[in-house]
This record gives sequence, structure tokens and C-alpha cells, in this order.
Amino acid sequence: MCEHQDRVNQWLSSYSGDAFEALRLEEDGSCSLHTDQGLELSLHLLPGHVELYINITLSACNLENRAQFFEQALTLNHYQHDMHGGAIAFDPQTSELVFSSTMTIEGAEFDDFDRELMCRIEVAVRLREHLQSQQQRAAQPAPVYADGGNQPERISPAGAAPTYAENNLAFFMNMA
Repeated sequence: MCEHQDRVNQWLSSYSGDAFEALRLEEDGSCSLHTDQGLELSLHLLPGHVELYINITLSACNLENRAQFFEQALTLNHYQHDMHGGAIAFDPQTSELVFSSTMTIEGAEFDDFDRELMCRIEVAVRLREHLQSQQQRAAQPAPVYADGGNQPERISPAGAAPTYAENNLAFFMNMA
């Protein structure tokens, strides 16, 4: 592990003065860093492993409607070509969604590390923006329809259109 930890520490020292603070892995093989984009990254190199585990915090999960938010977030895992081998996961200790990925250290050089790390940061920025827009939508109150329910009639009598409360016109125009 020492060889791999030394290699990662050399790579991290190359970032001093850039978007990252002066960095190095702790004795336990972990390191946290913050980027100019406001992301928090956690790097972990476990003893006997040749993979560097990279977790990037995307969003706190303190919503009332977690199930819907999780469904939307986890649906993004379906699009692996956009995730570059990573996945969205839930960290139960912090109640946050994170973008988790790994990078093989063995045989890699600084340019490989830099390219892989920057790619993961770009993916995390896009995911965070998408999740924030989903949270904003989830925080909006559900429309109230003329019949007092929160769902429009799915099937209406032949020739009859569902009726909606007047204050929902703007809501439907925004959805279109």
C-alpha cells in the first residue's frame, strides 16, 4: 500500500495552488478536498487495494418526499454512458447522495489521474445541477384541482374535459 499511497500523494501535491488545497492522504489512506465548483471529494485508498475510491457529495437528502427523489436520482444510474463508470449512492451516515467511482492506480500516471478526476468532477457537477432542479420541483406544492384532489382525472366522460381550479393555469403553462 505504501507504494500506491506515495504515488497518490505525489499526484495530489501537483494540485497545490490550483482548485485544491495542499493535499495528501492520511495514514488511514483517506483525504477530503474541496473544489472551486463547491464540491466535496473524499478519496480512499484501502490497504492491499490498487483502486482509489472516489466519493463526491452531490446533495443532502432532507426532503419529506425521499422516495420520489431517490427514484429520480437512482434512475440516473441507468445511464451508465453518462456516469463514466460511477454510480449515485446514499451515504446513511451523512444522509447525502454521493457520486461514487473507482480508479485503478496500478500503471497509472499523473495525467491519467488528472483526466479521470476532472472527468468525475464534471459528471458530479452535472448530476448535482440535475438533482437540485429535481429538489426544487419536489418542493413545489402539488396543484389542487377543482374536485379537491391532487391528480387530474385520467379518464373523463366522452366529450368532457377535466376541470381545474383557476389558480393552476400558470402551473400547467409552466409544465408545457
